[in-house]
Amino acid sequence: MKKFILILSALFLISTLSYSTTVKAKVGIQKGNEAPNIKITDLNGKTVNLKDYRGKTVLLNFWATWCPPCRAEMPSLEEVWVKNKKDITILAVSIDEDSTANVKKFIKDSKYTFPVFHDKKGDTVSTYLIKNIPTTYIIDKDGIIIDKIVGGIDWTKYKFPKVGK
Repeated sequence: MKKFILILSALFLISTLSYSTTVKAKVGIQKGNEAPNIKITDLNGKTVNLKDYRGKTVLLNFWATWCPPCRAEMPSLEEVWVKNKKDITILAVSIDEDSTANVKKFIKDSKYTFPVFHDKKGDTVSTYLIKNIPTTYIIDKDGIIIDKIVGGIDWTKYKFPKVGK
């Protein structure tokens, strides 16, 4: 009988520990939260979900063509993208209110190759409560926000936190 109770207790403990490691993070926009899913449309009209990028580290970058700090950081974003696109993806979300064609022209003229999206209606800006640009969320392979940077930086000098497994 003691063996049975001991085994039952051990199984209960294992199942409890197993459950506690699979509890999902709360959805939100703070470090440690699961990043809210968003649907965004790229410059060619294709719509994707943020969740489509699970398994990769994501730089969710909010910017505008008229923003000097945004424009200043873009060459370093391009460099990070070119060197690390197997492990990291960039989702550069333009918040420009003008036409997608103008954003597309800016990207083409600047020769940027990272994925660019246009949030003309401000849906993602509302979801992520963007007040200043550029603002970038670093989201790990499991969809958890691990960093938030407000303001332009040189992305080639950014020390990416160890992410995923």
